[in-house]
Amino acid sequence: MDIARLPKEMPHAAEDQDFRLIFEQSPIGIAMIDLNMYILKANRAFCELLGYSEEEITGFRTSHLVHADDRYKGKQFHSQFLKGEISSFKEEIRYLRKDGSAVWAKITAAPLHGHSSKCCVVFSENIMSEKLAEEKRMAHAGVQRNTLIREVNHRIKNNIQSVIGLLRYQMRQNPELSTSMQQAIERLHAVAIVHGIQGISRLGSCSLVKLVSEICDAVEATGYCRPKLQILLPKDITVMDGESVPTALIINELVANAVKHGNNRKSPIRVTLNGDRTCASIRIDNAASGRDVFKMESGTGLGTGLNLVHALLPPAGASLSIRPGHGEVTVELCLAEPIIG
Repeated sequence: MDIARLPKEMPHAAEDQDFRLIFEQSPIGIAMIDLNMYILKANRAFCELLGYSEEEITGFRTSHLVHADDRYKGKQFHSQFLKGEISSFKEEIRYLRKDGSAVWAKITAAPLHGHSSKCCVVFSENIMSEKLAEEKRMAHAGVQRNTLIREVNHRIKNNIQSVIGLLRYQMRQNPELSTSMQQAIERLHAVAIVHGIQGISRLGSCSLVKLVSEICDAVEATGYCRPKLQILLPKDITVMDGESVPTALIINELVANAVKHGNNRKSPIRVTLNGDRTCASIRIDNAASGRDVFKMESGTGLGTGLNLVHALLPPAGASLSIRPGHGEVTVELCLAEPIIG
């Protein structure tokens, strides 16, 4: 029984016909590109992917069709292709459609051997649905992470409040420990404030306005008078994740220190919040003798609270000045990136 077999060599006309059919009917976009990255020919799927007709897209330079953030990928391939360093290239890029929208595509490019001129062929597969599904999964994961962060911060705050209650009890039972207990309570209040704010904020960052406001409330809650707060910021500022707790402890120490050592009967403690998104200033003015000399760089003349501030000050993004004057002391904490953003 004779079995029909394909001839070992097909006529060139048949090869050309098969290539044309594959090129024209392929569901994947195909484009032939010359040495200068101009489109010589494109199939229907490629034209539909970008929203152009074949007449419109022929002669386009591929860099004009690729999103600006992804053009370096094409340049890298072009350079390697010209040098003969690679036989193929695979990447995910964003094309710019005729209507200006972006569409994700998985491309495979390779030199086209046997063509009359040196060129390459690029296969482009639309992966927009996969990218949208990935973005949806990432958004869902972000929501879950945010929810977990809020819950953790809420529980931390509640536990800190319980510890504060125990310290207050011990302070009543042991009056000789009142000073050290009070200092511990004030610092725990600052940490509890941060975790309370983070419990309703995004991914661990927090509002500087809310942070300073609640610290002033907490100072009042620990038995001192409430500082007079003035907010001059045109817009709120975010204290970045990881910087909230040390920043809160610094501000808390500065405000509590001013309240404890200031002359409230002469003039109330004034806290002024000013600046912008690039640099924020927390200024604390209180009536005092102003005779002490403070040197934050060396730690000279600092009490326990200011020593803590000195230790907590980050190497970048924060600076502190203490300016004693006649009858008044001004403390100013300046915050910039990467503390705020």
